[in-house]
Amino acid sequence: RRLCQWGGDALARALESGGDEAVEAAGDPAVLREFAERTRARLAASEIHLVDAAADGAPGAPLDAIVRDLHAIRQVSAFLCLDDISEYSRGLERLFKRIRSKALDAEGGAMVAGNEGIQVLKRLVANVAQAAESGRVPDRDRALAADLDRLENALRGGSVAGERKFLHPGDAMNKKLGELLIAAGVTDSVEIERALAAQASAPVQ
Repeated sequence: RRLCQWGGDALARALESGGDEAVEAAGDPAVLREFAERTRARLAASEIHLVDAAADGAPGAPLDAIVRDLHAIRQVSAFLCLDDISEYSRGLERLFKRIRSKALDAEGGAMVAGNEGIQVLKRLVANVAQAAESGRVPDRDRALAADLDRLENALRGGSVAGERKFLHPGDAMNKKLGELLIAAGVTDSVEIERALAAQASAPVQ
């Protein structure tokens, strides 16, 4: 299976722009490791934006940032032939666009589905990183079909298990960001520190 890959600075530019400068090259674990590292940083930033969206009465800007991150992940993963990530991020991007347009309720199950979707992408990226370390092409994720079904259900406006778990915006206003993330079940203290460090060194525009 041939990977469509990015080389050196082209990868960095593509991850920032959403993937306009494609090149093809032989499979290279170093490229996959760089993709995994940068994508983890984007997903960590998206987790913060997700809580901001729940806490904000006008959540347009945080949702815009999430959509941009997912669009970039989708574009680059498609060129790398990382089909699981490309397929899932496409659906998740659609979900957040529907939340942003108010076609889906930002305070209901759609936000829980969005949170779950970010966790799914983190798992898929971990699979890529593990494959890169062993010098092999990532295997298809066997659990992804069920994840895609749940995502499609959320896109249709269906109920989502645990939809009351996500913090109501009114509860979020007076808590620190780190406490919000942990209370919402989005992440833990280690991931918070990593996300804030990544955002400080390379803030999302």
